[in-house]
Amino acid sequence: MPIRSLTLTFSFSFVLACFPFLAAGQGKPEMVELNQQIVALYQQGKFDAAISIAEKVVAIESKNAKNSEIHAMALTNLAQLYKEKSKMLRSNMDRIPQKDRFAAFQTFRDSAERAKKYLREALEIFRSNNAEDSIAAAGAKNELAWLVFNFLVTDSIAQSREQIDEAEKLYTEVLASEERLGTTATDLQLRTLQDFADFYVKYVNFEKALPLYERYVTIAEGKYGPQSKEIIPGLRGLVNIYAFTDRESGARTFLSRIQAITGQPEKYAVTYLPLTARSRGIAKVKANDFIPMNFTDQYRSFSQTRQQESLISPPGQYKEKSLEVEVLVNEEGDVIEAKAVTVSKFQNQVEEAALASKFRPFVYNGVPHKLRGKLVFRYREY
Repeated sequence: MPIRSLTLTFSFSFVLACFPFLAAGQGKPEMVELNQQIVALYQQGKFDAAISIAEKVVAIESKNAKNSEIHAMALTNLAQLYKEKSKMLRSNMDRIPQKDRFAAFQTFRDSAERAKKYLREALEIFRSNNAEDSIAAAGAKNELAWLVFNFLVTDSIAQSREQIDEAEKLYTEVLASEERLGTTATDLQLRTLQDFADFYVKYVNFEKALPLYERYVTIAEGKYGPQSKEIIPGLRGLVNIYAFTDRESGARTFLSRIQAITGQPEKYAVTYLPLTARSRGIAKVKANDFIPMNFTDQYRSFSQTRQQESLISPPGQYKEKSLEVEVLVNEEGDVIEAKAVTVSKFQNQVEEAALASKFRPFVYNGVPHKLRGKLVFRYREY
């Protein structure tokens, strides 16, 4: 039996990891007090109140030192608050009453867009001060990259690709800046490697994700020691990659190492990733009312989300439903196993479509491996 997954997570355990510039250059008693209030409100989950104070800080810095690096840092902190608010709303969407979800969708989308806006403003200031290679600028780029690919707002395949390419470019620039600065084994470098690897995993580009997780583990071992818990995020990434590429023994080796570090059994639950982004042709389902799949099917625009459709579609029109099929892809990119996870009258048709689909094979260091993943077929039920 293949391993049944593990959710990748990585977060710093202290507030300054989220807001690394709160104290930078802001030694005035008034600013120190305001920043302390921001931290306290953030820790209480009072995002709107924290944002209000952070906006005040930005206004003060804009007046006192407009377009300075301190001004850029204040913008970065404000962006971080909007980012965290957006993440919180999205993660708690299931708890929000049905009648309020549409407004919540708008709020978390708008919060993410505000965060992007302020980060872009901060980066422009860093560039104007010839400080684009600074740690502060690298941190802002890392945050912007994360927001761009986690909060895609798009209505077309071209727009999706543009935003994905932007995130990849930003992450690449961050790592290059750190190399030019000669900064090795920093928390920012580890975070960038983890986020960049997660980015590639989301788009099932395991070939590029794998060396980033490996590099993360190597650097964390050198900085914290081979038995440090700081290594675990990278190890968990490797567990997933090995499980997704049908190498259960390798995945279990990394799991054993995690358990040796924590002294506890490693809990995980598999969720195979959609292989849409590796598609070389997903076959159509023969049954009527199935919606054609394409690159953006997984990352549909805000105006087209299934959640929003379920809220605003007139009663009696239709409901959009999904059917998942787990697949095993061989070394040549052909599907050799397909099993419908969702029970339905279309089980045979979706399995046949999955078996007729083609994917880009997985090859690493010249060695081909099988792939495990899933396809999601959608249809309209009237």
